[in-house]
Amino acid sequence: MKILAIDTSTSIAGVCLFSEDGIIGEFLMNNLKSHSKNLVPMVDELLKYVNVEMEDIDVIAVSLGPGSFTGLRIGLSVAKGFSYSLGKPIVGISSLDGLAQNVAHFDGIICPMIDSKNGQVYTALYKSENQKIERISEPYCTDLEGLINIISEKRDILFVGDGIYLWEADIRNKLGERAYFAQASHNSVRASSIAQLAYHRAQEGDFDDLFKLVPIYIKKSQAEIAYEKRLGGNDGRCQDN
Repeated sequence: MKILAIDTSTSIAGVCLFSEDGIIGEFLMNNLKSHSKNLVPMVDELLKYVNVEMEDIDVIAVSLGPGSFTGLRIGLSVAKGFSYSLGKPIVGISSLDGLAQNVAHFDGIICPMIDSKNGQVYTALYKSENQKIERISEPYCTDLEGLINIISEKRDILFVGDGIYLWEADIRNKLGERAYFAQASHNSVRASSIAQLAYHRAQEGDFDDLFKLVPIYIKKSQAEIAYEKRLGGNDGRCQDN
């Protein structure tokens, strides 16, 4: 089984070709403003380098967010286009799940954090057993105080993702030796992790409905923000970046 995975949830765009033997090839590019221009050429180049035709792909996988609204729309649109034109099933994966998968070896609580660009982060809590992650909280968007409150009674915690650069010192001060931080190479959502999670679902025949699959935003859209400004209200949720 060959899975083509796409991630555009952050400033780093990634594409990966994955099989039961592991990663066949992966490309990454760090430039949010170029996702719409470079994503399809990245897929074309990757397949050319590994000598695989589009028709040889069995499953399309895509990160659904949370993350950049613009990036998510681009990635999902391209993934849906491939799925529809090739007649191949599609699997959508949370970008927080993907980050947690990066460090599935950790024996403790895993807390992925994606910077929402407004002093808050997207996050959720996970545990890992036999290198398989399990989400143990709903994904949410929060500030530092909210994050500390939700994890204050937990055991050793590994923080992973670009959100840790906002609050690493504060978290260390609050949690002391219970706080661990992932290496820089693990702090980006990887298309290969999205592919690995999608592979497990595909093995079980757990696919998504192409026409109902939507991004995981968590926070408000720009239209909602503008509407609330006109009404003079705000419920405190994260806002569009």
